[in-house]
Amino acid sequence: RYMEFSGQVSRFREPKIEKPKRKAFSDLIMYDGERCILCSRCVRFCDEITKDKELGIFERGAHSVVDTFGDGKLTSGYQLCLADICPVGALTSRDFRFKCRAWYLTATPSVCTKCARGCSILVDSKDGAVQRYRPRKNPDVNAFWMCDEGRLTYKEIAENRVTEPLVRDASGKLVPVSWDEAVALVVKKFKAAQGSVGLVASAFETNEANFALKKLAEAMGASLGTTPADVAMGKGDDLLKLADKTPNRTGLSMLGLSGDVSAAKALFVMGSDLAPEAAAKLDFLVVATPFLTPLAEKANVVLPTAHAAEQFGSYTNFQKIVQKTERGVAAPGGALPAYQAISKIGEGLGAKIPVCPAALFKAITAEAEAFSDLTWAMLDPCGGPCKE
Repeated sequence: RYMEFSGQVSRFREPKIEKPKRKAFSDLIMYDGERCILCSRCVRFCDEITKDKELGIFERGAHSVVDTFGDGKLTSGYQLCLADICPVGALTSRDFRFKCRAWYLTATPSVCTKCARGCSILVDSKDGAVQRYRPRKNPDVNAFWMCDEGRLTYKEIAENRVTEPLVRDASGKLVPVSWDEAVALVVKKFKAAQGSVGLVASAFETNEANFALKKLAEAMGASLGTTPADVAMGKGDDLLKLADKTPNRTGLSMLGLSGDVSAAKALFVMGSDLAPEAAAKLDFLVVATPFLTPLAEKANVVLPTAHAAEQFGSYTNFQKIVQKTERGVAAPGGALPAYQAISKIGEGLGAKIPVCPAALFKAITAEAEAFSDLTWAMLDPCGGPCKE
């Protein structure tokens, strides 16, 4: 039917005004001048929000186009916001362009874990895989925006994943085992090392996972430490990005998690990639992580845990706003949320630790004064503030 009614030679007699159909403004943004309605939203965004003034409207009348200045390319760290605000699809993300139809995506509210800002986001998924991140409106945290660096971290979810528990065998190789076998070995070694066990909480993990680890430490009488403050410091900016690249360092502090594990001979490290040299000083090392990191490669036991986009939980950003994540996709293989892995170990050691994030959060509000005014339901849709 298309060829019969639409695929015909045009009867328009005058010369057509042709504009750039596929012009790359950068590695991230493509411009289609024939879709553009010259609303100037993109120009205003560059002038008023990022204040880098990298776009303008050039030429006159029907020949007007949006363009960069000279032969320059966009350099802003918020370029993909241009695709969000363009009303006609004239500016599109080169990463997502033609990947799939947007109406086939399932959007799940979550939190960006790239820095301590904790931008509210939507995890767009299809066929069990994350296709992109988008900013979700939250006036108190990120307004309508999100940095490009945070958006593109969705690609890391599928990279170098640990999908089943690994145990180092007699030959020194990490081999896959069942959860029951891995947990039984951890319990056995921790019991044997009673009094010299250390647990390392993580500023990259949820409040629920860190609280579960705290309860495990209390049940075992183990020392509890945290990720060194300088492990994940980077560069920030004046809009959203922060130098602190950990999403939950404030949550660690407000849960009262701190201590010294330097004397430990058996160590459980959650979510953090400490220097692999630390493994040489230990008799037994357990790493609970989504990814096969250099430290995990040195471990005696590796427990596969879920990424933030694959679990329910909460994070506390630098403003002391607690936000909820929801499971956008299933974790690969046998990976579990860290709090469920800790609960399994706790069960073997006689400690009853909830496996439900809502139950864990309720326990947090009962014990941690800063969280006492909050409930799990109150975290929808934009989170809630802790007590000062």
